Amino acid sequence: MQFWDEPHLVARYIRDLPNQPQPDCCDRSGILWDLAAVYPPGSQWTTSPPPAVFVNGAVVQVQPALTQAILRSLPPNTHHP
Repeated sequence: MQFWDEPHLVARYIRDLPNQPQPDCCDRSGILWDLAAVYPPGSQWTTSPPPAVFVNGAVVQVQPALTQAILRSLPPNTHHP
């Protein structure tokens, strides 16, 4: 999903989350850009999100690793190509 957040509130929130893997990309003047994150199946975002299993970008550059992270996160009996 993509949306416009002109004051970058979401990007700053995600950047400052504790206990999250840190991306090796995407920081432009303290703002995260074009970042993909994968969370474990069944994850519940309560007061903050659970640790992601994948966080990196730019999305177009990490597409193969992003696809693999999504596939690894699927339940074992899920059919996929």
